[in-house]
Amino acid sequence: MRSVRVVAATAIMALIMVVPATAQSPSAGSSEPIKVGFAMYTIGTPFAQGVLKGAQDAASDLGVDFTEAGVEGFEPIPLAQVVQDQITAGANAIVTPGTEQNAKVLTDWGGTYATMNLLSPTLKTVYVGERSTESGRILAAKIIEKLGGAGATGKVLLGICVAGLAPLENRAAGFIEGLKAAPGLTVVGPFATATDPSQNYPVYEQQYAANPDAVAIVGTCSTDTTSIGKLNTENGGNRFVGGGWDITPETLKVIADGSVYVTLGQGAYLQGYLPVQVVVNSLRTGTPVPAGFVNSGTEPVTIDNWQDYQALFDDPSKLHDYYKDKIPADITTVIEPPENESK
Repeated sequence: MRSVRVVAATAIMALIMVVPATAQSPSAGSSEPIKVGFAMYTIGTPFAQGVLKGAQDAASDLGVDFTEAGVEGFEPIPLAQVVQDQITAGANAIVTPGTEQNAKVLTDWGGTYATMNLLSPTLKTVYVGERSTESGRILAAKIIEKLGGAGATGKVLLGICVAGLAPLENRAAGFIEGLKAAPGLTVVGPFATATDPSQNYPVYEQQYAANPDAVAIVGTCSTDTTSIGKLNTENGGNRFVGGGWDITPETLKVIADGSVYVTLGQGAYLQGYLPVQVVVNSLRTGTPVPAGFVNSGTEPVTIDNWQDYQALFDDPSKLHDYYKDKIPADITTVIEPPENESK
């Protein structure tokens, strides 16, 4: 297995000059090893490592060769260079987020690929991720429940860490829609935050200073969730109901200490496992990867179950058994129409 490799921004121009490689895929029924390349942004984060662990386990279960690489930040152009490098090195299939930079490299290549975590509007392939708008509705229902039900009143602050990024915009839209079940709640936002904690937290400080009567504060990614917990603690605790997304050691900590009420996981392990299953199935059966959506699920985490997930971070070898019942024997049976992702 190749270790994680970070590609510097100086490789950007090299990407433009590369002539796409065309690896010869093993024919259906061939004994030749299948080589799957995995490329991910924010590769060092607990979330990305969860996705990677799923992909590694799938490769092991399915008996294929596997290489992994990535970039440290949310850097689409260097990530596309990583994808190109894996193709050039002879990968038969690629699993990677559906950035438009990746879409160009994969389309030029014309090989076998599947995407996860970020949906490409142009690639005609499988995308594995959460049902993003529905996850917003789920979070809204949890917040309303904690505030006392449909009769709740007050301001709810809503931050978005990468404005314009479709899955996050869908989360925010679903949350706003779901909050209508309590007509007395009004949304302030969504306002732009940041993925860098040092830039993220001051935004919440400013928004809360301007709206000290807020009854709830919610953000669309893990950095938001941890900032919201810190804000609640710094202001004496239990000042408002906190909510957000993603399951990481940091988000579990703010759930455990009560500064955030709920965080939603998005099936990180399955976002790695299932697209590997898709591309291997395609190569072994000789059938094209279909255009479609595979739901990796939404996982609400509160004080009642946070320890279940902490145990998985403490011992990642338990991840396979934890998620095995959600891994279909035939991946083609769970592929839905592409538009279902945003519903």
